[in-house]
Amino acid sequence: MSTPLGEKIRNLRKAKGLTLDQLAELASSSKSYIWELENKNPPRPSADKIAKIAAVLGVTSDYCFMQIANLAWRPPRRGVFSKIPENGPFGESEDPKDDPADR
Repeated sequence: MSTPLGEKIRNLRKAKGLTLDQLAELASSSKSYIWELENKNPPRPSADKIAKIAAVLGVTSDYCFMQIANLAWRPPRRGVFSKIPENGPFGESEDPKDDPADR
């Protein structure tokens, strides 16, 4: 079972046209470690190794982890927001020239 981090690494690796062997060699890691990151859920991936892999892929380790946080975000349910009417959210004009205090 792949994780969002693993999917991100795989997508970046493939976009760069690298094989598992090539990425492992460039990141001073092993092919099996890269494969595990991409395909399993390692309990604690090494921050040092993730940083090296990210550098080879042309991103930061923060970028890899930010993508994980973004994947967890869900948009609000439908109907939570409605279209604001042209005359403003409270029924008054949005035109600054049309200030009720000037009346």
